[in-house]
Amino acid sequence: MTLTQTKVLAPNEGLRLQSGPGRDLIFKLTGEDTGGAFDYFIVEVAPYGGPPLHVHHKQEETIHVLKGKFKVRIGDGIFYLNEGDFAYLPSK
Repeated sequence: MTLTQTKVLAPNEGLRLQSGPGRDLIFKLTGEDTGGAFDYFIVEVAPYGGPPLHVHHKQEETIHVLKGKFKVRIGDGIFYLNEGDFAYLPSK
């Protein structure tokens, strides 16, 4: 994988999008930047917010909690992530 261009961004820089109430995304890299290999974004989630349950059929997903706590369902398991915790969710 080769980046189409070098990028260096400050903490609040990047493409900002709203993904629903209380879910603001800051894309640091998009598929356009990586030749379709992956996206990288930071999302700020309001308490008790987050995306609805969903499955990625082709896309892998990671979650890294920078601040606060986050509950995630992976298959039949429920995991409670705290600051610094990381989860990897393979595509189905």
